[in-house]
Amino acid sequence: MDPDLCTTSIHPGCREEYLNILAGQSEMIDFIMPQYYNGWQRPSTNFTGALQHFSALASTAFGGDASKVVFGFCVSDCTGFNTGGADALRVV
Repeated sequence: MDPDLCTTSIHPGCREEYLNILAGQSEMIDFIMPQYYNGWQRPSTNFTGALQHFSALASTAFGGDASKVVFGFCVSDCTGFNTGGADALRVV
């Protein structure tokens, strides 16, 4: 997910194609839910990086409307990426 929803200002491996599609269709999209657990962003160990990605996504694709981006954690069954309720509260 990560490399398809960011610009190279976030990470050099980013590709903007999907992000550009979202931005072009943003008026017709109610919300998206990036899953911050199986890529570069790991909120339980680097919330600052995940928040930077989230903020750039909201800004670039939705003109700053963060209500259209739901922050997705993996609660269980994601070895190495789990962020349970207590961890989510701690990092947010």
